[in-house]
Amino acid sequence: MDNKTYLQFANKLADQARKIIYKYYRSTKLGIKSKGDIPSNTVTKVDLEIETTIRKMIKTKFKDHNIIGEECKNVSTTSEYTWVIDPIDGTSAFSVGKPTFCTLIALLKNNKPLLGIIDQPILKERWVGMVGTKTTFNMKTVKTNNATTNLKIAATTPYMFNDQEFKKFTKVVKTLITVKNWGGDAYNYGLLASGFIDVVIESDLKIYDIAALVPIVEGAGGIITTWKGTAIDKDTFDGTLLVSSNSTVYKKVFKVLNK
Repeated sequence: MDNKTYLQFANKLADQARKIIYKYYRSTKLGIKSKGDIPSNTVTKVDLEIETTIRKMIKTKFKDHNIIGEECKNVSTTSEYTWVIDPIDGTSAFSVGKPTFCTLIALLKNNKPLLGIIDQPILKERWVGMVGTKTTFNMKTVKTNNATTNLKIAATTPYMFNDQEFKKFTKVVKTLITVKNWGGDAYNYGLLASGFIDVVIESDLKIYDIAALVPIVEGAGGIITTWKGTAIDKDTFDGTLLVSSNSTVYKKVFKVLNK
């Protein structure tokens, strides 16, 4: 199948996730539970329903493809294609009724992101990116900001950084940034692709948090790497992410971040 066929299917997955989220948004019956030993690391029954549904759709359509998801066991095959699912990126925002959470759907080819979707169902906002094409927001082409001053930065939470990382983040903010904003999860990356944010710096991430973001950011003209400057690859990703709106901003931030 060609890439456009895969993209059409990915949009169908996002459509199905929207339907499920509509049933539960701002409900008091989300079945919130903690995962592991960290109470703030939560999952809802909605996360599980979305991922289970999407996985079934993938296995029906592409039985030989790999699947990675946040909530369920990975499916490994010999295929060069891997679907990556984060059913609700920003479960805490979803749990308190904030419309800044997103569904993330990506397809990797040979461990590298081929296409990605960021979908915010309540606001009916969808960013779509695919290698070799321009990123779209609700089917209209978008582009990152070309400004190199008065920069705006976003990150989901300071708690994602260890002490050393937070010092580096703070140095970037004090040296280069005019506007700082916390919160947003994957929604920040869509806003960066649309020109509203210039820099996102984050850490302690997993591949399902970021796979969908890569083609969206790059297809809009932005740059997305690890803090070390390496490209995003499933097998080598180190959990850090440096995203910028253009190459000039990237070089400035990278220099401060790695001093």
